[in-house]
Amino acid sequence: QMLTKGTIGIDCHAGAFAAIVADERSGQLHGIRDWIGSRPLFWGNSGSTHALGSEPLAIPILLGNKPRVDEQNLNNYLTQHHPSIQTSFVEGATALSPGCILSIDHHHVVEKHQPSLAPKLNLSDPAALEGVRTRLDQAITERLAGAQSIAAHASGGVDSGVVAALAGARGALREIVTHRVDGLPEADETHRAVEIADRYEVGHRVVELPAIDVLTEVENNILVHGPTHPTMWLSGSTITAAAHAGHDLLLTGHLGDEWLTMAGGPLAQAAWSRQPGATLAFARDAKADRNISAARTTKLVGKLIVGGVVKQRRYGTHALDTFIDDAWVQRTLLGIERVGSLTGIRVESPLADFNYAQFVLGLDAWQRNRPGQPKRILRDACADVLPDDYVSDPIKANFFDVPEMAFNGEFEGAEAWNQIRSRWAKAWRIALDEL
Repeated sequence: QMLTKGTIGIDCHAGAFAAIVADERSGQLHGIRDWIGSRPLFWGNSGSTHALGSEPLAIPILLGNKPRVDEQNLNNYLTQHHPSIQTSFVEGATALSPGCILSIDHHHVVEKHQPSLAPKLNLSDPAALEGVRTRLDQAITERLAGAQSIAAHASGGVDSGVVAALAGARGALREIVTHRVDGLPEADETHRAVEIADRYEVGHRVVELPAIDVLTEVENNILVHGPTHPTMWLSGSTITAAAHAGHDLLLTGHLGDEWLTMAGGPLAQAAWSRQPGATLAFARDAKADRNISAARTTKLVGKLIVGGVVKQRRYGTHALDTFIDDAWVQRTLLGIERVGSLTGIRVESPLADFNYAQFVLGLDAWQRNRPGQPKRILRDACADVLPDDYVSDPIKANFFDVPEMAFNGEFEGAEAWNQIRSRWAKAWRIALDEL
């Protein structure tokens, strides 16, 4: 269908793909990625020779060069100045942007991009809840197709809990997989995963992870994970465990935060979309939200009152591109794809579905969250399948805090993360030197 009209157009937003297409009629080679970048694709060139591949290390090798670390991009990571999502840590290997078509012929390289928009919706709360549930059910149905043995990763948070519960409610699950870090009882939320497993009478597998192995595992799996974040070690462990247990599909809750809370936060979303009442309500609740500082609250509210024309189109246009162009999103997708491919299991997140994401971003911030009620719409839409604890106590899983917790004895706070990033960068340099 893409080549029928002689041109390539990305209309299949719901898909998850990366492809290389040779068009004999035009003499062009096309590289194509889906809307969110759930499958990796990189390219590079040396003179008139071009290389395309799903692994950045392959690009310089195909061009006859020795792989080298891109020091600038690596240093950007170390200093938390995130590089463009088109960069990689391999010199000369550039990632195609999500939703992009790269066309190469003998003389030109042309990149075309089709923006993904989330039209503003004006729906009642019941209609919004129904829309969320319908799209999530459809997203899960599509991802179950062809799977013989299905597991779900439940971290203890709302996102993964909803996905596991919806799959369990239809009798599709065989097992819930979760992790527990030995020596860090404050990060142990396996009891919440047990609640889902018990409710739907499926198995529960706990992956025991010694805290001391955090840095070791990050170093050992550098070539597996590539330019992802160190916490991918935790996801990688559960993915590997599910694969070794014989499952061929693992459902996760990755990227659920992006559409509901992390994309600017509820306060920012309300402020930039000009909802004064919601903005003030979220501002009053800001002290209870560790992700929102008093300075940030004052700045946002001040801009809302004094700023006049909102310069940031991000929340006004509801363009998905501004959320997709996020280093965390791309690193997460790259990490789970690589670990899944290497261990032989398909890893899917229904919350990364285009129709679901587009719908949720089209809703008002007030419908997505309420002060003291994070991810309200997701919990309410799926309350009938969730254990009571998930509805009444919507905690955030300690997924990202584990590395810092593990090293607070030796390093504290930001210094713990700096140590992890430094060791990670050193391992990358060593790995590429060995090649």
